[in-house]
Amino acid sequence: MSRQALIDHWSVFRPNSFADGKRTGIHRADVDVLLRRRNDSHVRDDPALPAEAVLEFEDRRARIQCCLLPQPFVGNLEAPVVICLLNPGFDPGDYSLEAEGSEFRRRKLKTLRQDFDGFDFPFFHLDPLFAGSSAFRWWSGVLGPAIHVVASEARVDYVTASKAVSHIVAAVEIVPYHSRTAKHVSHTMTRDLPSSRLAREFVAEIAGDGRRTIIVSRAAGGWDLRNVVGRSNVLLASESSYRTVSLTPRRPAGRAIVDAATAWLATSDNR
Repeated sequence: MSRQALIDHWSVFRPNSFADGKRTGIHRADVDVLLRRRNDSHVRDDPALPAEAVLEFEDRRARIQCCLLPQPFVGNLEAPVVICLLNPGFDPGDYSLEAEGSEFRRRKLKTLRQDFDGFDFPFFHLDPLFAGSSAFRWWSGVLGPAIHVVASEARVDYVTASKAVSHIVAAVEIVPYHSRTAKHVSHTMTRDLPSSRLAREFVAEIAGDGRRTIIVSRAAGGWDLRNVVGRSNVLLASESSYRTVSLTPRRPAGRAIVDAATAWLATSDNR
């Protein structure tokens, strides 16, 4: 039920709606929290020109980029492995990547509705079509070690192994809005955002169920999974910083991904 509630919540999201007279990518349920007095100076809800986007990035400003489409999750929410993170990152090229009519924008919106019909890569940040994106580079760094082991153990090429991983992994963000750093992603924000509450309920339900693997980033303390960390299906990702997460197959979290992907490939139709 929590999965369907999360999908229903995002099915009513309409990009380029307006809040306070500005173009915004904020879910209407989150507007009051993100634009309240204590948060509004930390939110950018007007489109950035290319030079402004570069300044925003290079000056290491931490503002939340609410003109980009939100990313509450990537991949199929029914996947056997779910990675829990804090919020999606920001790159100055993201604004042009999400231009009206772009395939990247279309895939992002399709993911919000969990519509993967005709796509080989449900986790589209592993799709070679988007190899030039910062998200592809980041996720290739995070999942690449596991993908290489899948390719070796299943005796397939790297792209086929990537396809397998894209079918068995989903990622959920406790705050769905992009930022360069997590400076302004506060505890009160993760507590009060309606979108965050639904994400927590979804993850808590599957963590308690025990049949699927949850991988929790230590930086994402807002998930409040302290009562279930230690269960065999709830694993911690190792990380050296907020934006650096390691899922090496030498650790249980990375091994869980390898095992699920090789099992998916064991079905001959999936090769």
